[in-house]
Amino acid sequence: MSKDHIPADWDAMPLDALCAHFNRALRRDGAPQSILDALNYELRSHGLAAFEHPNCRDRLAEVSVKQLRELMAALIQVRAACAAVTDELLIALDRIRRR
Repeated sequence: MSKDHIPADWDAMPLDALCAHFNRALRRDGAPQSILDALNYELRSHGLAAFEHPNCRDRLAEVSVKQLRELMAALIQVRAACAAVTDELLIALDRIRRR
């Protein structure tokens, strides 16, 4: 997240408003590559069961819509070699993308 995302009146903002501002900026900018790599590994290895782990859910909350589309495309490419990448997994990720 760049310095451009810091509101000019940050010191006068209520804490919950400031947190909401940064959460929106993070969602727009997306997650670091390491988060995407971890998600890719978790989802290829565990499929839908990965959603049961808090770390996976937290990582998914950090990715941008663009990154989620890229993650889905990467999973589709390895689908034939990874039994955990199922239609159900891809549908669940698509539902997250649409929110």
